[in-house]
Amino acid sequence: GVDDDVVLLKLLIGGELVVGGVSRTSAVVYLGLKRHGDLVVALVTGVAKVTKDDAINAMYGTFSLSLVVDVHSNRILSASGNMVMQNTNDFLAHLLIGKNIVTQMDEICDVLKKRFLALAQKAVIVALRDAQNHYLMAYPAARENPTGI
Repeated sequence: GVDDDVVLLKLLIGGELVVGGVSRTSAVVYLGLKRHGDLVVALVTGVAKVTKDDAINAMYGTFSLSLVVDVHSNRILSASGNMVMQNTNDFLAHLLIGKNIVTQMDEICDVLKKRFLALAQKAVIVALRDAQNHYLMAYPAARENPTGI
């Protein structure tokens, strides 16, 4: 069973199960929610082609990005991609977590262009925009209320 005080995130990335926990109380405080029951998350993914020179191409063929998003605030709570090196994946998550997938896309892309200086930079941006499109198709009301409740 899952402890009531922890939101357990299970993501399948490149065939590897990645498990991470986020304190429900911390998430509620961070997101400004009134109670634990207000936290509703969705897993959304995006994909993109990578250059032939990128190690991601040799291992996976394409780049995949998984985002866990709070559907009330549209904030990214967790992010993971099928990067070859864990440090790269951790840095990418650092840049994405806490950002609003609806209203901050241009800002996120600018930060990625300045700070994520990897071969997969363009693929990450394309996958992020693909994930945003999937999210907005599933939650069209996010367009009218992009900053959440």
